[in-house]
Amino acid sequence: MLSIVEKRNDGWAVVAGVHPLVGTHGLPLEDILIYLHQNKMIVDWIDYIVCARRDGASFRTIKAKIEAAASEVYKHAEFDQFMERLNKVITL
Repeated sequence: MLSIVEKRNDGWAVVAGVHPLVGTHGLPLEDILIYLHQNKMIVDWIDYIVCARRDGASFRTIKAKIEAAASEVYKHAEFDQFMERLNKVITL
């Protein structure tokens, strides 16, 4: 179940609970990202990473899945900024 954990000043909501939708229910991460983006919501990536690690995924696997999904959703400039921030969170 998705839950809004923060409402940012720019009007976007930060949403937790994404990983169970992917890992347990099999929804494609890129579809979830598209839906959230269209509704001015973003993933709480820390929550996503913590849940994925709890389910046994390696940081390398988590990063690869996030990168693949994000590359399908975000424009080139947005994707570059996204990956720069992700690399600060997950360093291999």
